[in-house]
Amino acid sequence: MKILAVEDDPVSLMVLEASLVSLGHEVLTAINGHEAWEVLCRQSIRVVISDWEMPRVNGLELCSLIRNRQRQGAAPVHFVLLTKSTASEMNREKAREAGVDDFLEKPFLQADLVRCLANLGEAASGSWSVT
Repeated sequence: MKILAVEDDPVSLMVLEASLVSLGHEVLTAINGHEAWEVLCRQSIRVVISDWEMPRVNGLELCSLIRNRQRQGAAPVHFVLLTKSTASEMNREKAREAGVDDFLEKPFLQADLVRCLANLGEAASGSWSVT
């Protein structure tokens, strides 16, 4: 599966990319939401895994851009938001309202990443739409 990994911390991006590649995925990377949006406009991506807090365009703003594009007829993209363990339930609810499909808490284990991607696969096999 083609996945876009978005993270402004170079070490975290390298870990995420290596984890995804080890699971057999094709991975593109971006260091902020603005760069990610440029990649999304040029490439067909199935999943975006993005950090929440980034300069220029943050993870929620990126998710909103993707969902608006889908409402205009673009192909569905699953969106996973990387969060810190301190993320409040109110912030998670705000993220769900923006269209986030799942959360991956940093630092994550490989098993957490596998579970998250499996959940997205189950969602993709059902009827999946953006409201």
